[in-house]
Amino acid sequence: MMKVDISGYSLLGLGEEFTDYVKQRLDLSLSGQFINRSSVKVVIIKRNHLFNLAITLSEGLGKFFLQFRGDARALDAYHAFDLALNHLNDQIAEYKIKEGLKKA
Repeated sequence: MMKVDISGYSLLGLGEEFTDYVKQRLDLSLSGQFINRSSVKVVIIKRNHLFNLAITLSEGLGKFFLQFRGDARALDAYHAFDLALNHLNDQIAEYKIKEGLKKA
């Protein structure tokens, strides 16, 4: 099971709707991608009029682990999350192709 940590949303008044959206989209997008324990950290801040969002996926335990990161900026928090998730999925796909885990 994937551990998800979301920070910054309450300071921006986003509430449970945003956290539910994030968890649901992460589950749909990342389920089945990895076999070891995964943890995901989502950090959102607002600078001026833009939401800056970063998603960090850590996979594995001990000395051997992988880390992927997706970043995005947008006028809307949900859009920023979707863009960052797309970026994260692109990094995972590139890694799998490079390592021969998935056919191109």
